Amino acid sequence: MSEGFRATPSGLHKPSADLAEVAGKIQAIVSRLNAENARNWGSWGTNGRGPEFAGGENGYQASHDNLLSVLNAQIETLQNYSQGVTDAGVALTGTDQAGRDDFESI
Repeated sequence: MSEGFRATPSGLHKPSADLAEVAGKIQAIVSRLNAENARNWGSWGTNGRGPEFAGGENGYQASHDNLLSVLNAQIETLQNYSQGVTDAGVALTGTDQAGRDDFESI
């Protein structure tokens, strides 16, 4: 049998920070990718086979756009998860405080 799960409001800070850190690392990758693409864009697709490679539904340019779309969606998802964990910690803190206040008034 597995051990029980315990979450404390203060214990939620680390997972929230970890999620935000991963989002930041992916953002750094996107930034580097954008910089390299800006520097080299148009280098491909100028020879005889180039238009097939660069253009079209499955070409380099479409693949580039799809990759950035997926990475940006992942960044947004991780940031939302991070904020959600932070919000849960705040809600738990408020609930704990309200419960303690109720108990102390008995």
